[in-house]
Amino acid sequence: MKKKWGIVEREETVFLIHGYRSNYNAWEKRAMQELLYHYCGVRNVITVDWTKDATTLNYNTAAKKTSSVGKFLAKLIYRMLENDLLRPKDIHIVGHSLGAHIAGHTGHFLQTGGFQDGIDLATSVNHYQIRRITGLDPAGPGFEEGNIVGNIARSSGHRHLEMSDASFVDVIHTSVNGSLKLGMAEKVGNVDFYPNGGSKSFRHVPDCYEIFQILYLGQVKVIPNISDSGECTCKKNLSTNSNCGIFCHRNRTLNVKYTV
Repeated sequence: MKKKWGIVEREETVFLIHGYRSNYNAWEKRAMQELLYHYCGVRNVITVDWTKDATTLNYNTAAKKTSSVGKFLAKLIYRMLENDLLRPKDIHIVGHSLGAHIAGHTGHFLQTGGFQDGIDLATSVNHYQIRRITGLDPAGPGFEEGNIVGNIARSSGHRHLEMSDASFVDVIHTSVNGSLKLGMAEKVGNVDFYPNGGSKSFRHVPDCYEIFQILYLGQVKVIPNISDSGECTCKKNLSTNSNCGIFCHRNRTLNVKYTV
């Protein structure tokens, strides 16, 4: 395997981004080890540590940083693409909480060239659409109308993770109900999943590492079946918890299979 900059060239690469009041050691480190040692399809895992901005007590301050962190990551990925280390089809970005919106900004900036300040973006840079972004319980306050903190103005005008940010965007919502709606209820991906309806009031709602396992690590299969009418149901094969309900939303016809 040919390596450059410490990564295996032109192979599947996963970027992991933690969320608000979190850090690299919260789940990214464990997820990286699992991917590299137990999931044969992934050759590179790159973790994004934005702890300094994420751990501020002022949520609004951290939320506003999602754009600048996304811009920084877009610059890094752009260099990798331009140097032929990676191809757009190799890239999967997984972000939790505010990290989901960082992932969205990254994909958006790569498509528009918006990471290059003060340059004629239409002519000076190439434009790339990465293969996939996964949002793990994207943060809601300030990113959707009516949430508890209110809207946060962004210079980019790109409010939150959207389905246009990558070729395929899947979103798993796990805290959209209750007195504090910490997660987005809005459907923003090509496919949106709501385990147990996305409510923390149920006996068990998976945390971000368990959700990560749904993406890669192997025991539960969830297959959304999307009808022509747009109705969406999910078959499930759950070895440990037959009461775990999984709901999905159809934005457009897709055939998706998760292996946990």
